[in-house]
Amino acid sequence: MKEVDKQVKHLHLGDLVRIEWFDASVGKSLSGGLQGIDVPVKSWGIFIGLLGHKNKHIILAQNNFRYADGLYDIDYTAIPQTWTSNIQTIWRRMRQNNS
Repeated sequence: MKEVDKQVKHLHLGDLVRIEWFDASVGKSLSGGLQGIDVPVKSWGIFIGLLGHKNKHIILAQNNFRYADGLYDIDYTAIPQTWTSNIQTIWRRMRQNNS
């Protein structure tokens, strides 16, 4: 977990990243019992930020829909930071030097 915290601190708005994490799924058996199943996931997207007051989520923008001039929407994924196992920066957004 501490490694993921370090990885998140090195992310910047606009970086293209791949996040490995575990989603949760509930399955049913023939006996009627419920069992939690962790499902490995790899998500790619543009890092938007870390949001959430109580539980932090890593926000990745994945699609931008332009319906008309000035009317658009963004499809995003919110990944619970505590469910994250690894973050890889694929491409760093170029930053401008303001000096």
